[in-house]
Amino acid sequence: MARGQGSCRAARHATARARASSPSGPVTLTPLSATTAAELRAWFDEEACAHLGDPSLLDMALAEPNRAAFVGWWDGKAVGLLIVEAQDDNGSFVNVREGAGATGYVSVLVAPQARGQGIGAALLAIAQHNPRFAHLQRLVGGVDADNLASQTICERSGFVRDGFVTSGDEYELRYLWQR
Repeated sequence: MARGQGSCRAARHATARARASSPSGPVTLTPLSATTAAELRAWFDEEACAHLGDPSLLDMALAEPNRAAFVGWWDGKAVGLLIVEAQDDNGSFVNVREGAGATGYVSVLVAPQARGQGIGAALLAIAQHNPRFAHLQRLVGGVDADNLASQTICERSGFVRDGFVTSGDEYELRYLWQR
């Protein structure tokens, strides 16, 4: 869905897994690490994912301690990336694990071969309902204007279209979900 960068240094070593269900089975969430990032690179660098932005997104996600980044696993394969970052009311980035009342910015990326299986919705549900993000007052996601599947996922997940953002010739719809 939205483009983003993130990491969760302390959670990289955690063994706990969060689960959400897709229509085809459970999606398991593990912290992004150098090892799990390698699993994602197999599809992340494909031409079909060129619209995701800067190819160094995974490296930036690993390097930024104030953001949280997780790999979505389904049927034993790394099929998604969930990134959550937080900003306070002044627009300053804050630690996503400590920013009580902050706004969470959510990015969900799904492997081309796993699209249409409920993976994106499952990852978004984790961002909405996982206790590690319960302190975030609201979640925001940007969706490319031509990405109808992601727009549908946001709307079915309770997000409301809340405007748009333009950058050069790119146009993103902004979606908002509040607790």
